[in-house]
Amino acid sequence: MEKIIGSIFGAAASATKMLSIGIGLTSEEITARLILAAIVAIPGAVVGYLVTVFMKSCHNRLKTRAELKRETQEEFIRQRLSPQSRKRNLRFILIVLFFALIGFSAINQVKLSKLKANISFAHRDKIEESQIRVAVIAGHGSIINNVYQTKGKQSPEWQDGTKIYEGYSTHMLANDLVSELQYNDIEADILTWNATDISLYQRVFKTNSIYNQDQRLLLISLHHNAQPYSKTADYVDNEALYGWYKGGASGTEVFTSPGKTKSDDLAEFVIYEISKAFPEMKMRVDLTDGDRDKEAGFYILTKTKCPTILIEWGFMTNYDDCKMIINRDSRKTFVEAVTKGVVKYNQSIKQKNIAA
Repeated sequence: MEKIIGSIFGAAASATKMLSIGIGLTSEEITARLILAAIVAIPGAVVGYLVTVFMKSCHNRLKTRAELKRETQEEFIRQRLSPQSRKRNLRFILIVLFFALIGFSAINQVKLSKLKANISFAHRDKIEESQIRVAVIAGHGSIINNVYQTKGKQSPEWQDGTKIYEGYSTHMLANDLVSELQYNDIEADILTWNATDISLYQRVFKTNSIYNQDQRLLLISLHHNAQPYSKTADYVDNEALYGWYKGGASGTEVFTSPGKTKSDDLAEFVIYEISKAFPEMKMRVDLTDGDRDKEAGFYILTKTKCPTILIEWGFMTNYDDCKMIINRDSRKTFVEAVTKGVVKYNQSIKQKNIAA
């Protein structure tokens, strides 16, 4: 209201000024000048009023926000310091501590279970008897005096210098696998402990000799695969060894002898663990007989008396597979996967024996 009155006074002042200018004019002229003064003064007063209201509104709004913020902060502090809030905080802390204790307990249980699983260094009476005995064979000879002991059975020398000698790689894998199996309380031996290559007949003879004394025996033969020559190969090294940077065969195969045998059960456990450990790697399987292993008449598979599997891990003619084979973490993962499969096979034998 005060602003309206002030605006009227402003308009009157403007009219008075115009009247002073119009002294001596006729009444019609004075009336016209008063009307003109009103037309000029009233809109100005209205605009001034609106601007004033708007400015005060903005000021009140800013003040209100600041007060609300201050009041909110004060209320927040009061709530945090209230007895109810303290009780809630105490309950929250107790809940966090409770779940933390559960977490630490679970971690300790895992550590204890791993310690129990690797209890090989203890009194034999305290170690659970293994239901199986594993013989491991490395495919082909290794390297002696810088000379590879097996003709062929190697990758090309790739452009980055990578090269795999199958027997050298599989001897390393065989040693690692035997060690990992023993740490999991599975009796294991490496039959091809010497770096020299031995014939298939000698491999079979050694295996059957042990089996005749211990029917718990099973055999694992470790290999790397190679694709037969094809015009699709996109790389040839200085020794005329071919390979594929793009395309070409890749992946892993597990072979057993033809027909349904105990080897199929072992192969299924191992295939499952390898495929789980290497989800991006192709598992080359044959499902025609209801399981995933491939059947072949290889001498080592058909002439041994015990359950036997032959694993072809990766293709030496495939560059990506070669990088996987030489990678230390991948090799460790492969050994652990095969070990897990063997351990589960051992457990299945135990359950069958209990049921019997």
